[in-house]
Amino acid sequence: MQPVTLNAQNRTSFGKVAGRQARRNENVPAVIYGRHVEPLPVYIKPDDLKKAVSTPHKRNTLLDLDVEGKHYKVVLQDIQFNSVNEDVIHVDFYAVTEGQKIDFDVPLTLTGRSIGVVKGGTLHQPRRVLKVNCLPEDVPEVITLDVTELEIGDKKTIGDLAEIKGVTFRDPASLPIAQIKVTRVVEEKPVEAAEAAAVPAEGQPAAESAAPAKSAKSAKSE
Repeated sequence: MQPVTLNAQNRTSFGKVAGRQARRNENVPAVIYGRHVEPLPVYIKPDDLKKAVSTPHKRNTLLDLDVEGKHYKVVLQDIQFNSVNEDVIHVDFYAVTEGQKIDFDVPLTLTGRSIGVVKGGTLHQPRRVLKVNCLPEDVPEVITLDVTELEIGDKKTIGDLAEIKGVTFRDPASLPIAQIKVTRVVEEKPVEAAEAAAVPAEGQPAAESAAPAKSAKSAKSE
């Protein structure tokens, strides 16, 4: 993945008033920090940020942040939104150094129509995002898992995923990520079938009940 350029300006004014003024001028307060980078306050344009992360990697896009001629290789660490109009009000960028692996949240997509679903089961996906550790250049756009062969009661875990070069899964290998569960309708079918068998067909007499056991007195007299 090649870095996407995003321009920024040094920020010298701070506080709520300065932040509101900046946003009125279509500038969003942001900060850059990292293992070997002192926190650096900057301004960015929200439209430029939206365009920069409109790649298949979305928020995991590697960015080349150009701060008035000085470049930082960064990834999005956090974005704060206005709770009313959902405008971006603050952004955190994490600066990565050459060869540094970091954690990413990558979406998990299940593909195929499983055998269990065809038979009436329900596909359950406990995790829609998986945490991985890798170089920013190696982060996958999405992680896929084929569930076609899953029968009712079967499950897949992180350990069943194909290996991705340079990528380590942070969650345990035993963590379930896909399962075919028995639906309530499927569970009730055997009961319904048994009840149906006990009801005589229309026009047919009910089966005679078993003769009552003879009393001890009657048996003795015989």
